[in-house]
Amino acid sequence: EVTRYENFEFIDDVRGNSAPTVQSESRFTIQEDIASGDIFGTIEASDIDGQEIRFSLLNNTDANGADIGIVIHPFTGELSFASDAHPDFETNPEVRFSVMVTDSFNASSISRVVLTVEDVNEAPVVNREPLLIPEGSIPGDEVGVIEAVEPDTARNQTLTFTVLGGTAADIVEVNPVTGVVKLKETAVIDFETSSILTLDLEV
Repeated sequence: EVTRYENFEFIDDVRGNSAPTVQSESRFTIQEDIASGDIFGTIEASDIDGQEIRFSLLNNTDANGADIGIVIHPFTGELSFASDAHPDFETNPEVRFSVMVTDSFNASSISRVVLTVEDVNEAPVVNREPLLIPEGSIPGDEVGVIEAVEPDTARNQTLTFTVLGGTAADIVEVNPVTGVVKLKETAVIDFETSSILTLDLEV
């Protein structure tokens, strides 16, 4: 004999693990003189299941297979350049790589990153090899050329050579456009007393 009825309700609220949520593409802009270690961006991600997420880099190389030198903090997603790396507008004005975000159950999502590098005016690079003045040289003789390179090729800049001083300033002159070094017409050279001379030059 049935004396009591009870109703039971069963709710199925079990679902599978979800992958972390992250933007499909992230864009950042930096200047090429950014210091190593400076944070230039952060990959924002979350996990609906409340799990801990980790960040890692994918395809961290350029078109030639060279390491682009970017590092990412595995827990915060902060992006920076390694201590021995820096961007270069002239060789690679746009850097592309990917970041993978993974949760505790190895579910993952990927964000493509586009890094735009802005040009910065850089100082010329000067060859500091010494110039040799052959014994027997006379005033007016060309004794060498100051070799310098302008790294900002896209800016179409010209170099200017200016003598600021030094022990050789009284005996040599430098062409302000070509960097050619000549002995002055008034130069008096004494190889016995002055074997090494210096020239302070601004390029």
